[in-house]
Amino acid sequence: MATWRVGRTNDSSGVAAALRPSTGYREDMVRRGVKPRDFVKENRKRIQLKQQEQKMKLIEEEEKKRAKEAVNSFKIKRFERAASRMGSTTQSEDAMMDNRSVSSRYSTHRREYNKARVPTQEELKERERQLKSSQNRQRIDFVNSNAWEVINKQPKKSIPSPAEIWDEEARRHQSYGEVPGYLRTRKAAVSYYLQFNHLI
Repeated sequence: MATWRVGRTNDSSGVAAALRPSTGYREDMVRRGVKPRDFVKENRKRIQLKQQEQKMKLIEEEEKKRAKEAVNSFKIKRFERAASRMGSTTQSEDAMMDNRSVSSRYSTHRREYNKARVPTQEELKERERQLKSSQNRQRIDFVNSNAWEVINKQPKKSIPSPAEIWDEEARRHQSYGEVPGYLRTRKAAVSYYLQFNHLI
Protein backbone atom coordinates (compact mmCIF):
# COMPACT_ATOMS: atom_id res chain seq x y z
CA MET A 1 0.00 0.00 0.00
CA ALA A 2 2.82 2.36 0.87
CA THR A 3 4.46 2.01 -2.53
CA TRP A 4 1.15 2.74 -4.26
CA ARG A 5 0.74 5.92 -2.18
CA VAL A 6 4.29 7.04 -3.04
CA GLY A 7 3.59 6.39 -6.71
CA ARG A 8 0.36 8.38 -6.59
CA THR A 9 2.05 11.37 -4.92
CA ASN A 10 4.16 11.92 -8.06
CA ASP A 11 1.08 11.75 -10.26
CA SER A 12 0.48 15.50 -10.60
CA SER A 13 1.00 16.86 -14.09
CA GLY A 14 3.95 19.11 -13.19
CA VAL A 15 5.88 16.42 -11.33
CA ALA A 16 5.07 13.79 -13.99
CA ALA A 17 6.31 16.14 -16.70
CA ALA A 18 9.54 16.74 -14.75
CA LEU A 19 10.16 13.03 -14.08
CA ARG A 20 9.11 11.78 -17.54
CA PRO A 21 9.50 14.62 -20.06
CA SER A 22 7.75 14.01 -23.38
CA THR A 23 9.57 14.43 -26.67
CA GLY A 24 6.51 15.59 -28.58
CA TYR A 25 2.85 15.32 -29.41
CA ARG A 26 3.06 11.73 -30.68
CA GLU A 27 4.61 10.51 -27.40
CA ASP A 28 1.83 12.25 -25.47
CA MET A 29 -0.71 10.38 -27.61
CA VAL A 30 1.02 7.05 -26.84
CA ARG A 31 0.93 7.84 -23.10
CA ARG A 32 -2.79 8.55 -23.35
CA GLY A 33 -3.28 5.19 -25.03
CA VAL A 34 -3.97 6.51 -28.54
CA LYS A 35 -2.08 4.97 -31.44
CA PRO A 36 -0.69 7.77 -33.67
CA ARG A 37 -0.94 7.55 -37.46
CA ASP A 38 1.98 5.93 -39.26
CA PHE A 39 2.46 8.42 -42.11
CA VAL A 40 5.47 6.58 -43.53
CA LYS A 41 3.44 3.39 -43.93
CA GLU A 42 0.55 5.32 -45.55
CA ASN A 43 2.92 7.04 -47.98
CA ARG A 44 4.48 3.71 -48.95
CA LYS A 45 1.01 2.29 -49.66
CA ARG A 46 0.13 5.33 -51.81
CA ILE A 47 3.38 4.97 -53.77
CA GLN A 48 2.72 1.26 -54.34
CA LEU A 49 -0.83 1.99 -55.54
CA LYS A 50 0.42 4.68 -57.95
CA GLN A 51 3.07 2.34 -59.30
CA GLN A 52 0.44 -0.34 -59.89
CA GLU A 53 -1.80 2.21 -61.69
CA GLN A 54 1.10 3.29 -63.92
CA LYS A 55 1.91 -0.33 -64.78
CA MET A 56 -1.74 -0.95 -65.70
CA LYS A 57 -1.75 2.18 -67.91
CA LEU A 58 1.44 1.06 -69.68
CA ILE A 59 -0.03 -2.39 -70.30
CA GLU A 60 -3.25 -0.84 -71.72
CA GLU A 61 -1.26 1.52 -73.98
CA GLU A 62 0.85 -1.36 -75.29
CA GLU A 63 -2.29 -3.38 -76.04
CA LYS A 64 -3.80 -0.41 -77.92
CA LYS A 65 -0.58 0.03 -79.94
CA ARG A 66 -0.54 -3.66 -80.85
CA ALA A 67 -4.20 -3.50 -81.95
CA LYS A 68 -3.50 -0.43 -84.13
CA GLU A 69 -0.43 -2.05 -85.67
CA ALA A 70 -2.44 -5.20 -86.44
CA VAL A 71 -5.17 -3.14 -88.16
CA ASN A 72 -2.60 -1.09 -90.13
CA SER A 73 -0.66 -4.17 -91.23
CA PHE A 74 -3.92 -5.76 -92.43
CA LYS A 75 -4.76 -2.61 -94.45
CA ILE A 76 -1.26 -2.46 -95.95
CA LYS A 77 -1.47 -6.12 -97.03
CA ARG A 78 -4.82 -5.47 -98.73
CA PHE A 79 -3.42 -2.50 -100.67
CA GLU A 80 -0.26 -4.41 -101.64
CA ARG A 81 -2.41 -7.13 -103.19
CA ALA A 82 -4.41 -4.52 -105.11
CA ALA A 83 -1.21 -2.83 -106.34
CA SER A 84 0.20 -6.13 -107.64
CA ARG A 85 -2.96 -6.69 -109.70
CA MET A 86 -2.74 -3.21 -111.22
CA GLY A 87 1.05 -3.28 -111.73
CA SER A 88 1.02 -3.18 -115.54
CA THR A 89 -1.31 -0.17 -115.76
CA THR A 90 0.59 1.86 -113.15
CA GLN A 91 3.89 1.48 -115.03
CA SER A 92 2.43 3.01 -118.20
CA GLU A 93 0.86 5.82 -116.18
CA ASP A 94 4.24 6.54 -114.52
CA ALA A 95 5.92 6.88 -117.92
CA MET A 96 3.26 9.37 -119.05
CA MET A 97 3.66 11.40 -115.86
CA ASP A 98 7.44 11.59 -116.37
CA ASN A 99 6.95 12.97 -119.89
CA ARG A 100 4.50 15.59 -118.58
CA SER A 101 6.87 16.69 -115.79
CA VAL A 102 9.76 17.14 -118.26
CA SER A 103 7.63 19.30 -120.57
CA SER A 104 6.33 21.41 -117.65
CA ARG A 105 9.89 22.00 -116.41
CA TYR A 106 10.95 23.14 -119.88
CA SER A 107 8.05 25.59 -120.15
CA THR A 108 8.73 27.12 -116.69
CA HIS A 109 12.42 27.43 -117.60
CA ARG A 110 11.50 29.38 -120.74
CA ARG A 111 9.13 31.64 -118.78
CA GLU A 112 11.92 32.62 -116.37
CA TYR A 113 14.11 33.86 -119.21
CA ASN A 114 11.31 35.83 -120.91
CA LYS A 115 11.77 39.59 -120.48
CA ALA A 116 9.25 41.62 -118.51
CA ARG A 117 6.74 43.53 -120.63
CA VAL A 118 7.52 47.24 -121.12
CA PRO A 119 4.60 49.49 -120.06
CA THR A 120 3.02 51.72 -122.73
CA GLN A 121 2.89 55.53 -122.63
CA GLU A 122 -0.75 55.48 -121.55
CA GLU A 123 0.00 53.15 -118.62
CA LEU A 124 2.88 55.38 -117.51
CA LYS A 125 0.65 58.48 -117.66
CA GLU A 126 -2.04 56.67 -115.66
CA ARG A 127 0.48 55.74 -112.96
CA GLU A 128 1.79 59.30 -112.77
CA ARG A 129 -1.76 60.66 -112.44
CA GLN A 130 -2.50 58.20 -109.62
CA LEU A 131 0.67 59.22 -107.77
CA LYS A 132 -0.19 62.92 -108.05
CA SER A 133 -3.75 62.36 -106.83
CA SER A 134 -2.50 60.38 -103.83
CA GLN A 135 0.02 63.15 -102.98
CA ASN A 136 -2.58 65.91 -103.35
CA ARG A 137 -4.93 64.28 -100.86
CA GLN A 138 -5.62 66.33 -97.77
CA ARG A 139 -3.31 65.28 -94.96
CA ILE A 140 -5.18 65.10 -91.64
CA ASP A 141 -3.41 65.12 -88.30
CA PHE A 142 -5.53 62.48 -86.58
CA VAL A 143 -3.58 62.67 -83.29
CA ASN A 144 -4.29 66.36 -82.73
CA SER A 145 -7.89 66.11 -83.89
CA ASN A 146 -8.54 63.22 -81.49
CA ALA A 147 -6.85 65.13 -78.66
CA TRP A 148 -9.08 68.18 -79.24
CA GLU A 149 -12.17 65.95 -79.32
CA VAL A 150 -11.22 64.48 -75.94
CA ILE A 151 -10.57 67.94 -74.48
CA ASN A 152 -13.91 69.24 -75.74
CA LYS A 153 -15.78 66.21 -74.38
CA GLN A 154 -14.51 66.81 -70.83
CA PRO A 155 -17.16 68.38 -68.58
CA LYS A 156 -16.48 72.05 -67.96
CA LYS A 157 -16.26 73.32 -64.39
CA SER A 158 -19.38 75.23 -63.50
CA ILE A 159 -19.01 78.77 -62.09
CA PRO A 160 -20.17 78.80 -58.45
CA SER A 161 -23.27 80.82 -57.68
CA PRO A 162 -23.17 83.69 -55.12
CA ALA A 163 -25.03 81.50 -52.60
CA GLU A 164 -22.38 78.77 -52.89
CA ILE A 165 -19.60 81.35 -52.46
CA TRP A 166 -21.32 82.74 -49.35
CA ASP A 167 -21.73 79.21 -47.88
CA GLU A 168 -18.04 78.50 -48.45
CA GLU A 169 -17.01 81.74 -46.73
CA ALA A 170 -19.39 81.08 -43.83
CA ARG A 171 -17.81 77.67 -43.22
CA ARG A 172 -14.42 79.22 -42.74
CA HIS A 173 -13.73 80.63 -39.28
CA GLN A 174 -13.09 84.35 -38.86
CA SER A 175 -9.35 84.05 -38.29
CA TYR A 176 -8.83 81.98 -41.47
CA GLY A 177 -5.39 82.67 -42.96
CA GLU A 178 -4.08 84.61 -39.95
CA VAL A 179 -1.10 83.64 -37.79
CA PRO A 180 -2.32 81.69 -34.73
CA GLY A 181 -2.48 83.55 -31.43
CA TYR A 182 -0.07 81.27 -29.53
CA LEU A 183 2.63 81.95 -32.14
CA ARG A 184 2.10 85.71 -31.84
CA THR A 185 2.36 85.58 -28.05
CA ARG A 186 5.49 83.44 -28.23
CA LYS A 187 7.06 85.83 -30.72
CA ALA A 188 6.24 88.80 -28.49
CA ALA A 189 7.73 87.00 -25.46
CA VAL A 190 10.93 86.15 -27.35
CA SER A 191 11.35 89.71 -28.61
CA TYR A 192 10.75 91.10 -25.07
CA TYR A 193 13.29 88.63 -23.64
CA LEU A 194 15.88 89.62 -26.26
CA GLN A 195 15.32 93.33 -25.58
CA PHE A 196 15.61 92.79 -21.83
CA ASN A 197 18.89 90.82 -22.20
CA HIS A 198 20.23 93.44 -24.58
CA LEU A 199 19.66 96.20 -22.01
CA ILE A 200 21.52 94.27 -19.34
